[in-house]
Formats: sequence, C-alpha cells, structure tokens
Amino acid sequence: MLLGAGSGLGVGLMARAATAQSDPARDRPQEGDLLVRADSAAPTPLTPDNLALGAGQVMAWPIESVGNVVRDGSRLNNVLLWYGRDGRAYRHASGVGRF
Repeated sequence: MLLGAGSGLGVGLMARAATAQSDPARDRPQEGDLLVRADSAAPTPLTPDNLALGAGQVMAWPIESVGNVVRDGSRLNNVLLWYGRDGRAYRHASGVGRF
C-alpha cells in the first residue's frame, strides 16, 4: 500500500514538473529579452530614461521582445537595476537586458 502511494506521488510530481517546464513565464532569460518594472501593471520595456539618478533600486523582470511574455514565473529571473554615482546604469542578477 505504501509503495503504491509513493508511486502515485512520484507520477504527480513528474506531471507538475512537465507542466512547469512548458510555461514560458518560467523560462530563463533569453538573448534579446527586454526588461520591465516588476511593479508595473502594464509591461512597458524600460529605457535608461526610466531610471532616475538617485531614485534607488528598481526591480525588473525580463520580457520577450516578440511575444511580450513576462518571465516572472521564477524568482531567479528577478533583476535589480540601479544608477551608480557616475550616472551609468548597472545591472545585477542573472537576467539579460538590452538598453
């Protein structure tokens, strides 16, 4: 009986993992992705003009440049942006952005 329950649990987890892998929002950032503000209701790609010097950090998600799918399905895709003292934009995290 216990073996049957364990097998059922394993099959259920495999089905869930297969569904998660097919979700484009969980995909890792790809070359050519843009960045959008994490707190934005409408996913509009960020530009350097959207980041004011001294305004603090901005959390962002990658977004497909073609399909407009925000890759916010994994916390590992979250990107931290901020301006340095010399006015240049810096990126930190594992995301890919194009400015």
